[in-house]
Amino acid sequence: MKEIKGRRTARRHKANNVGLHCHCGENKEDLLKLLEKANQEKVKYLIINNYKSLKVYTEIMEQLSEEEKKRYAHIKLLPSIELPACFNFTNLDGENYNIEVHILAYGVDLSKESMLKEFVRSKYKSINQQEELQRLIKIGHKIGLNFKDEDAYLDENDDNRKFAGRAFTQALMLNIDDNFCKEGEISHNKLPFELRQNWRAFQNRCVKDKKSPFFLDVANLNPDVNDVINLIHKMGGRAYLAHPSSYFAKKRKR
Repeated sequence: MKEIKGRRTARRHKANNVGLHCHCGENKEDLLKLLEKANQEKVKYLIINNYKSLKVYTEIMEQLSEEEKKRYAHIKLLPSIELPACFNFTNLDGENYNIEVHILAYGVDLSKESMLKEFVRSKYKSINQQEELQRLIKIGHKIGLNFKDEDAYLDENDDNRKFAGRAFTQALMLNIDDNFCKEGEISHNKLPFELRQNWRAFQNRCVKDKKSPFFLDVANLNPDVNDVINLIHKMGGRAYLAHPSSYFAKKRKR
């Protein structure tokens, strides 16, 4: 367990809550925002599971001033990461195919960060986000969604538009009633009602769903799940399956 080192004060409040799965931009400003939120919500243990990176622990933490370290000294941090993996899956209908799963690595040894960097460099393939955005735009027009191409753009400085799926859904949200089902409604040329309130789930509900027109086989961009788990164990961590509700055991009705 890693602590933000600094002199503790008797005035600090009692903290009992736990943040088991959090993400944070790899810069000091975003880290401070997360720590302050944890402080306000009386979080005692905070786990930041950034994708394929320990930078927030090994570099960004060191940028905090002594005063900042003192303010958040009561928050204990468990070095962790989140790693996508390829899993060969057979559902209850007997269909067999590869799916992308995310594995949480809790309590990894920061001194073994070089192992992680080499694994990420050699084992993962990447998607050109601009090409992926154009693919989504083309499919969106094909199925009759109502949006303007210029509203679907990438922006590295905007968390809501850093990736193709997020940029695309931001454009769709400008005409929400035309592009998303109403509650209880089923439509083949609209997105599920749930995405009105949780557009971040577009990747799981659409891009990764074999029954969706937006489907893209991303599973094989990732290393085998057993290789990911073995890496975690070599780094001294424990492996857990992230957001299990994202994986479906049976065909879902449209």
